Amino acid sequence: MIPLKFIVLFLLPLIPARGDTSTESKVHLRNGEVHGGSAISSRDGKPYHFFKGIPYGKVEKRFGTARHADRWFTPLQAIDSGPGCITSGMMGPITGVEDCLTLDVYTTKLPSSNDKTLFPVMVWIHGGGFVEGASSEYGPSYFMESDTSVVLVVINYRLGPLGFLNAGTSSASGNQGLKDQVLSLRWVQDNIAHFSGDKNCVTIFGESSGSISVSFLTLSPMAEGLFHRAIMQSGTAIQPFNYHGMDGPTLAKRLGRELDCPTSHGEYLVECLQRIDPKLFGPWMKLVNEFGFDESAMFMGPSIETYTKGDVFIAEDPYDLVASGRFHKVPMMMGLIGWENYGSALIVTSDTTLTQKVKSQWGRVAPNMLFLTHSAEDPSQTVNAIRDRFLRNGIDLVSFENMISERHWTYPFRTMAALYGKHVPVYVYNWTQQVPILTDPVLSKFMPKFEDGSTRRVSSHADELPYLFDWTGPMGQFYEPISKGSEDYEFSKQLVSTWTSFAKTGKPDGPWESWLTFEDEHDTGDQNIMHLEDPPVLRPVPEVWKDNDEFWKEQNIKEYGNSWSDSKMTDKCRE
Repeated sequence: MIPLKFIVLFLLPLIPARGDTSTESKVHLRNGEVHGGSAISSRDGKPYHFFKGIPYGKVEKRFGTARHADRWFTPLQAIDSGPGCITSGMMGPITGVEDCLTLDVYTTKLPSSNDKTLFPVMVWIHGGGFVEGASSEYGPSYFMESDTSVVLVVINYRLGPLGFLNAGTSSASGNQGLKDQVLSLRWVQDNIAHFSGDKNCVTIFGESSGSISVSFLTLSPMAEGLFHRAIMQSGTAIQPFNYHGMDGPTLAKRLGRELDCPTSHGEYLVECLQRIDPKLFGPWMKLVNEFGFDESAMFMGPSIETYTKGDVFIAEDPYDLVASGRFHKVPMMMGLIGWENYGSALIVTSDTTLTQKVKSQWGRVAPNMLFLTHSAEDPSQTVNAIRDRFLRNGIDLVSFENMISERHWTYPFRTMAALYGKHVPVYVYNWTQQVPILTDPVLSKFMPKFEDGSTRRVSSHADELPYLFDWTGPMGQFYEPISKGSEDYEFSKQLVSTWTSFAKTGKPDGPWESWLTFEDEHDTGDQNIMHLEDPPVLRPVPEVWKDNDEFWKEQNIKEYGNSWSDSKMTDKCRE
């Protein structure tokens, strides 16, 4: 049984946005007339228009590539976000519908005959491990208050097997959810001017699996010309847990066996899965266990497509594409959280049973926890080297978190930043802002307690999101609201201003000090990282990062361009 507190701390929270409405707003799109509403921003009281639940695509048959949405002939009432796509149920009951390809648009100004000014467009791709999340979870208020006016678009895309089943066939070629994202960007090109958005100044940004999506979009020929800036918040295309799903057809067969479908022929497998109640996929969409990430889970995310006729999102290894400079050359911002795996590390190291299990069963637990069973040439040797480096003085919160974060987040992030940085401006940040500790007696049991009376804690995965978005709803209770006059209010406003400035100019020219690009150390020896705290500080790369880079390069791990003769990828465990 996965502890609730782990799920709360580890996964991206799922929070429906505030939906207050007042006067009606209207736009005329290619597909028909849309009636939205207007609202007042939650902190500064600035007015803006919203248009929620606009269809951008339709799926004619399950697992197929989505096409443009049909026209409508009566005004579309766009007051509420559309239902999200079907989720895993990891955060509660399985929710969502299959007909879910909608998006929400927020703007401070609609075009008029005497003012046709166009604003930069920011398209948000939600996180949630490719199994959770929806557009309704992200309130726009903070972006609508920014001194740099932008048009914000928040999208739904298919999740889990419905969004990523790759059977190697025309009917299920994989990456359907990523192709949904491409379709939404095409919708932006066709329609965003009706909301005062500039189709020639589009920034894609996302967090966690949303950030991984952004990274993949920079690599896909399908997305060429559809965006002009990219912001990646905690995730790239070479994350270990994502790389695990690259062998799509093998995972498709495994899902088929679990659901009693034939697996000898791809088309028969797909036909069977098309008939199944989609909510039966939920139990097979989990990706964590008591130690955190779980390599044995049947995770379906981005994969390398083997059926290469028609729409192909990606057909080559992402590392090879970036290393060879074959990606869309746009300015980038990339960052991670100082303690990405703080939540899971806290749970393991505060539970003596789990800690002892890690120690006594290292050879069994570690390869799965670190996703090395199929990525390392010699998993046993590699996990022992990792233990000797990171846990040589025992298992505690700091050392265990450092080990997990280095493997799953920090080193892949540094690797991709350096590779991207050889070709385009890359601005790198490390989020070190401490976040408020909850004081509610019930909710605080999920959070650490400090004997010194501290009122803030170190930041962990997704902790930047309450500073960017107006979060309400059931999971919003796990974060102190950043309201006007609160301790973090000015920092939140400055953060949003930096994001919107980057969307406008391709440089993070917000209210903070000059932000230098991240240069490849092998070329210049000069890497710079902005530490996002109050106030932010530009610092050189920590020496320990450089030392860790050398350590990881000595390990023969496939995500980083290494290869060897390997038959394990099709062994019985994986199948």
